[in-house]
This record gives sequence, structure tokens and C-alpha cells, in this order.
Amino acid sequence: SACKLENNDIHGNVNGAGVRFESSYCKASFNRVSKNLIGFILCGDEGQEHLHCNDISCNTEAGLLTDASSAKVHVSENYATMVEINSETDFAAKDDSFIEFAKNIEERLVNKKYLDVEDLKKDVEEDRQKLVQSIGENIQVRRLATQEFDSPKKVGTYLHSDNKLAAMVLLKEENDELGRDIAMHISASAPLSINEDGVDKEVLERETNIFESQAKESGKDENIMQKMVEGKIKRFLKEVTLLSQDFIKDPDTSISKLLENSDNEVISFERFKVGEGIEVSSKDFAEEVAEQLNKDG
Repeated sequence: SACKLENNDIHGNVNGAGVRFESSYCKASFNRVSKNLIGFILCGDEGQEHLHCNDISCNTEAGLLTDASSAKVHVSENYATMVEINSETDFAAKDDSFIEFAKNIEERLVNKKYLDVEDLKKDVEEDRQKLVQSIGENIQVRRLATQEFDSPKKVGTYLHSDNKLAAMVLLKEENDELGRDIAMHISASAPLSINEDGVDKEVLERETNIFESQAKESGKDENIMQKMVEGKIKRFLKEVTLLSQDFIKDPDTSISKLLENSDNEVISFERFKVGEGIEVSSKDFAEEVAEQLNKDG
């Protein structure tokens, strides 16, 4: 299914325009695209009904919600780090204790380069347990991504104004403006990889199976069905690979052409959509109460 990016203001270049991305992998709504952020960003989002986890030993994603999460970006002279912190509600994310916990993480990112989220978790676990006891909700440092480089002008970072989307991209040559633009584009269009070679084989196989099933339903001749599948695969790969995508600020220019014009290359990129991959329970309140009574009984 297609996704739509509703854009009211992207650096003043696309006003009131609806930009359509034919991909099942992205869905975003932009009200404002901010400038590149060098430093720290932290903000809680709106919460929903949830399952509580107030046991200090709780170290799972149970009860975490996609809309009660925070993103943080730090850029130093030779590395950039993105961190996602999840809570159950926006109330927790706005709590003074939570904000203090976030500041502690900020300081750690300044003083230490973390390449593995487990290392950061170990360093803040004592503080996390105290926070869980204090506010009675599950709080998790969920994931972390770090890019290393020899010049901060080779990296572009972006954090959307609602703090739900963050991205960073590493370029071969220094060009901080280009880096900012491409990081913003990655946040909006959710590429799976830089080029076709990087697309996960299982993802491609799954999409191919879907296209083949659709072709069979058409009832057309075998050779026509094969061409239909090939065309859809080609279109899919164009939609989900960064270099093939149309640049969000100038749809007439591909990211590949944009890089070519600047004599540059994308080395790697990371994108976080907060809460992505967390399965939110669909149980209603009555079911939760019934389960709790059974446990207590």
C-alpha cells in the first residue's frame, strides 16, 4: 500500500504540497522540518492506554508504546549517536525524574562513545531501576546507533519536530548542508538500504511472493504475468533504496543525481522511528483486569 507524506513546510521549499511515496514502509506527517541539530534533543510524546510495569527488574518492552517515546541525537568531533528511550505514557516522559534520567544519558554520550546499546544500558541500569520505582512505569533505553568519522562535516543529522523520527547519514566528503538534506530525506522516505544490493533477501522474497500472487489473480498469460512481476519488483526496489529515491525537496532529482552533482557518496545511514517494532497489546481493560485477577487468585 502507498504511504503519503503530508508536508506543510519543508525549509519553505514545499508549501502545502502532498508528496506521495509508493511504499509500504513509510508513513509520516510533517508539520515542520527543523534545522540540523547538533546537540541533544529529548521530548515525550502523547501516551495511550497501557499495561503497567513497575517492577524494577522489568527489562522487557512489555507495555511500551510507540507514542510515548523519546529520541536523542548527539554529534561530537568524531562520532554521532542516536538513542531511543521508551516509556509507557507521555506523563512519564514529562516527569522531572525522567528528564533527569535523560540528562544523565546526555552527559554519558558526551563523555563516552557507545557502539553497543547494551553498554549504555549497563551504565544507566541503576538509575533506570530507581526511575521505574519512582514513577511506576516501564522505562527502557531501547536502541542506539553510532556513526564514526574523521570530520563532523561528513555527517548529517535530523530530528523531526515531534521527536518520533531521527536519522543520520555519513558522507564520503565534507558537505554538512548536503548531509542535513539527505538525513531529512531519509527520515521522511524510510529507505531500507543505500542500493539494491543492500535490500534484505527475505524482504525481497516476501514482496516477490506477493507480486506473483497478484499476477496470478489477473488471469493473464504466463509471459505477461512474468513481466508484471518484474515491473513491480523494479518499482519496489526504486521506492526502498536511497540512491533510487526522488529527493524530497526536489522530486525531479534522484538522491543518486544529487550526490553526483556534489561529487559525493553515502557511506552509511541510520534511521529511527520511535516505537518501531514494538508490538502494542490490543487487549481491552476488562481482559487486563481478568488476567490480573487470575494471577492473584
